[in-house]
Amino acid sequence: MPFDLAFFRTPFALDHQNVYWTLALGVLAMAGLKHFEKPDGSASWKGLLCAAGCTLAALLACTDYDGSGVLIICALYLTRGDRKRQCIVGALLFLFELTAPLAFVLVWFYNGQRGACSPLQKKAFYWFYPVHLSVLAAVTNLIL
Repeated sequence: MPFDLAFFRTPFALDHQNVYWTLALGVLAMAGLKHFEKPDGSASWKGLLCAAGCTLAALLACTDYDGSGVLIICALYLTRGDRKRQCIVGALLFLFELTAPLAFVLVWFYNGQRGACSPLQKKAFYWFYPVHLSVLAAVTNLIL
């Protein structure tokens, strides 16, 4: 709701959905890929069909990044066993975002271990997105 208020000045805008919808469809696509995975760990046609369905749903729902967001999530999932390939594929797929390929430098050096995070930091990260969008919505409505 804060996303729609901040950008469309309405509580619910059916013609555009925020990135959480893209992420949810990406998780659903990964679940389908995993569920229908072949015994050797490679993707099956049923899993790819599930991923394509989630991509189409993202297009129809007008989510952030449209279907390309779900495709990128699937590509990163399918290359999860090879960090070098994952970084190359991810950087190439994100070329439409000027600085996004630079994020894969951090992925390359990630050691696979979760860093320390206090309960306060955890709550701050959890609340940042809706709070900053609510502030943007308030400022937008005050100015316009």
